Amino acid sequence: MRLRHILKVLFGAISVFSLLLIVVAGSNAHSLANASPTPRPLRSRRIEETGIASWYGPAFAGRRTASGAPFRQQAFTAAHLWLPFSTLVRVTNLANGRSVDVIVNDRGPYREGRIIDLSEAAAEALGMIRSGLAKVLVTARVGRFEKTPPRAQASALHPAGEAAAKR
Repeated sequence: MRLRHILKVLFGAISVFSLLLIVVAGSNAHSLANASPTPRPLRSRRIEETGIASWYGPAFAGRRTASGAPFRQQAFTAAHLWLPFSTLVRVTNLANGRSVDVIVNDRGPYREGRIIDLSEAAAEALGMIRSGLAKVLVTARVGRFEKTPPRAQASALHPAGEAAAKR
């Protein structure tokens, strides 16, 4: 008799708990269905390098870069030895404080002491066309991102993006 009573209480408690779980799960399912997707956590690291930048231009115009894109000297692009392709990089000329954002789409430079090769447009924006070289700070964030580069910068690799950036 006592065992029968214990089983009834236990069964009742399990039933109530199960019902409670169903109600809670049902209400969460409704709210989850209407919620916007939760962004995944981002993992990135900031990389900074100080060194000498050079630029390359007319002799390479139209040639394929290491990423496969044609080199366009008026695009804001750069060559770096190890940063992943499509990395958005800020290059700051330490002599005059000017900065420019470029996209890595090539490999290089292959001369000792240099850390980045810039397109002619990027070099002009930094004020280093005449000297050919400048001491710079290169800053990049490497990792997963949710935001895409600004349209003007994205046009550096995509000819169709250039027309969109001018609108």
